[in-house]
Parts: sequence; structure tokens; C-alpha cells
Amino acid sequence: MKYSFYIFLLSSIVSFSQNKENLVKSLSGFSSYQSDCVRQNCKEFQEFFKVYEKTDGKEIRELLEKEKPIIRAYVENRLIVGGKADVVGLFEKELKNQDSIEFSFCLYSITIPLSNFVYNQYIEAIYDKEILKRGLENKFILNYDITIKDDSIVRKLDSVIIFGNYKIDYDLYSQAFKNRTYPVNYIKRINELALDNNAFAFKYLVENKENTFDVDLYFHNQFQNAEFKTYNELMHLREYLEYLLKSKSDENRKIAIEKIIKEKEHWSVYPRQFKQLIDEFDIKI
Repeated sequence: MKYSFYIFLLSSIVSFSQNKENLVKSLSGFSSYQSDCVRQNCKEFQEFFKVYEKTDGKEIRELLEKEKPIIRAYVENRLIVGGKADVVGLFEKELKNQDSIEFSFCLYSITIPLSNFVYNQYIEAIYDKEILKRGLENKFILNYDITIKDDSIVRKLDSVIIFGNYKIDYDLYSQAFKNRTYPVNYIKRINELALDNNAFAFKYLVENKENTFDVDLYFHNQFQNAEFKTYNELMHLREYLEYLLKSKSDENRKIAIEKIIKEKEHWSVYPRQFKQLIDEFDIKI
């Protein structure tokens, strides 16, 4: 009887280890996250889905700690869709890791941070749950504000974005500041972000008529001297330029054109978004 117990224990350990190895193996042929295939349960992923169901919690945690980003992405998707994820914990972990994945959907492929992936997968899970609950055909029928803004986990994710000391993608700031109006105790931090050349924090303060931020002082001083070099920084620059040009102020237009010329060396690496703006407002440079 004693030996039988040890044999059972050993076989269980071997089985668990094999599950983890088989799960990784089932994804070995994929270098990107195939969004459409995952949602449609394509046959290419049937083995992964099957092995995942046999993999225990301890092995899943090990995979999330040790495996390469693309493996983590598929596992994180299953956890979130299955309602078994510590979404805030996963989000903060990926913010610390600063890893990215190739994300494929329809005929397109983009590189996104894994932190964005976790955030967006949770938003998708909320939509899917509401669609099922209401018997709707698709998510476009849903009211974004009602569906998202009051969700307690989204609130926590947005708080991490605003207060966290991480390198955060511009798109996460865009979503967090779009989701809701924040209480007074957030304003000091939002001001700090705006003073650190965060265009989405700036726009939030302006749109919500917060009188704690001196817009004219910012554009006539700090904005003139700020450098926008990386893709992330340049997406903030584009938001500032759009704000200035849409204001229809001659002075603001002058500031915008001067900045476009000054930063041309940097934004010309990613020309599409800026040329679109230049053409729309008939800017000659």
C-alpha cells in the first residue's frame, strides 16, 4: 500500500510535468497571437485547448513566470476568458516585464505590449459576457460607457495606469482617461502626468475644465523645449498638435507648426500619422 502511494504520487508529478511541456509544445509553431483563430476555435489550437484543461494551477503559474511572452499571452487569454485570472496582478506583472508580442487579427499584424494585451483581453471578456447575457448579436450594440466604466476591475486597472510607476503605452493612457471622470484625489497625480508631457492627462484636465493646469504657460514654455523621440512619445506629440490645430487659434497654429518643423527628424520615422495631420490642416513645411 505504501509503495502504491509513492507510485501514484510519482506518476502524478510526471503527468503534471508532461502537461506543461505538451502545452508549450502545442504552441511552438506560433510566433504571434492569432486572435481570430483563438476566438473561432480553429483546429490549429484544439491541442492547446485540450492540454490547457488538463494543466493544473501550479503549472500555469510556472508558465506565467518562466515562459516566453507569446506562450504567456495564450495562457493569459485562457485564464481571463475562463474567469480564473487575477487580472490586476497579471497586468502589473506585464507592466514590470515590459515584453511585447506580435498580435494578428484579420489581415493585419501589430506589435503590442503584453500589458496592453491583458487589459484589452479583459475588456473583450466583459463585452462577450454582456453579449451572452443580453442575447445580442455583437458588441457594437453595447454602450461603451455603461459596460466599462463601472466595472470594479477596470477601475483598478485604470488606477494602476494613472498611479503606477511604470513605462506605460500611450494607448493605455488614452483608454484610462476615456473611461470615466475621476474623483478629486486623482487630480494632483493627473497634473503631474500632464507636466511630464502626457497628452492624454493634459486633454483630460482641459476637457473636464480643471483649473489646476496652466495651458498657456505649458505651451509657451515646457512644450517648446520638450523632446519627443520614441514612438510612444511621438503619439503624445500628435495629440498635442491635434489639440493646438483644432483650437483654430492663430497663435496655437504657429506653436504647432514650429513644433512639427523642430521634431521632423523624429516623427519622419513614423510619417503616416503626422502627414495625415499635416494634410488635414493644410500645413506647409
